Amino acid sequence: MKVGFESLPELNKKVVYLDQFVISNMTKALNPQAPGHEKARQNPNWIEMYKLLDVLVRGQVLVCPHFENHRTESMYSRFYPALKWLYDYLSGGVELLGSEQTKRNQLAEAARAWVERREPAFDTPANRSLHGSLNAWIDRLRITTKGQYPDDIDDLRKVREQGHSNLIKIFERWQTEKNRRFEDWHEEERREFGKAYIGIYHDWVRSYVRVSLGHDPFSLQATWPPEAVTTINLLADLLNRHGVPEQESLSRAIEFIGSDAPLEIPYLRISAALWATIAMKAALGQKTPPNQGTFADVNAVATVLPVCDAIVIDDKCAALLRDIPKKYRPNYPARVFSTQNIPKFIEYLRQLKDSISESHIQQLRKVYGDNWDQPNLKLFTNQ
Repeated sequence: MKVGFESLPELNKKVVYLDQFVISNMTKALNPQAPGHEKARQNPNWIEMYKLLDVLVRGQVLVCPHFENHRTESMYSRFYPALKWLYDYLSGGVELLGSEQTKRNQLAEAARAWVERREPAFDTPANRSLHGSLNAWIDRLRITTKGQYPDDIDDLRKVREQGHSNLIKIFERWQTEKNRRFEDWHEEERREFGKAYIGIYHDWVRSYVRVSLGHDPFSLQATWPPEAVTTINLLADLLNRHGVPEQESLSRAIEFIGSDAPLEIPYLRISAALWATIAMKAALGQKTPPNQGTFADVNAVATVLPVCDAIVIDDKCAALLRDIPKKYRPNYPARVFSTQNIPKFIEYLRQLKDSISESHIQQLRKVYGDNWDQPNLKLFTNQ
């Protein structure tokens, strides 16, 4: 038997971030077993959106990479396995780097620039912000794991609730700050980043030493380093590799994290602007505090906005982006869609589909068959 090989053309896929509410509503509309199925089916946008996304992912036009928020938000749901099945399916085999890794990458560039006395270069190609091969042709056979509820879900839920409780207290403080300006909260948020990391580092070292000396009982919490500690240690190693003597590298890393150098990292600029906008709204008379998902929303937008071609987020988060004063508003090319303009997002997807060239369609037929453009509406059969 004669076997032939043919090189496939290079791809340039778009990266589209879907907020958890999009994943949830498409899952409800597609899956008869999901709570809220009938209500979701009444809105034709969810099925239409899924059909277009499914075809465009298979058509090698875009990917909808999954992000840490998809897991952390989904696992509190009664139908977590179904949600995971959908966000894995649409991901095209790629995943956006988590927020901590994104911050570390940006801090690493800021630290290199700091020690080399130059301006940092934060422009990061999308393929360097993802796990997996963005522009690889997707295999016909895709394998994923079944979603399982984590053993510590109750502890995670308590941490989430405590975080929201703390946010409400901060919001109540913002409501009293009538004489402050947007730039005051913006600067405060940026400065708190370094202070928090340094405080966490010193607290953990003290705790670790006490356990090591037998003054306190052993616990994973006391000995396993938090993300901030790992980040500072990694920065110390980076500085050492860039000429800082080893015995000075840790103190210089702490000096760096508390300096002005990290203030311009993209994650911090975006998140600080969003939190400052919430503070401004509170001071101007907003009564309703942010909901429990606000931390996740701010975290997601600050992470994905610089590296995506389009994002779909909820109305409140989209309004926060719009309400950032122009001087501080993030200037990235990503198109921002929200609940109110889902039809515009669907039109955006249709335009992408219509732009597929005939030569590309011929390649798709060779790889995936003549039915490559038929959406899989039986995704949840036998799930």
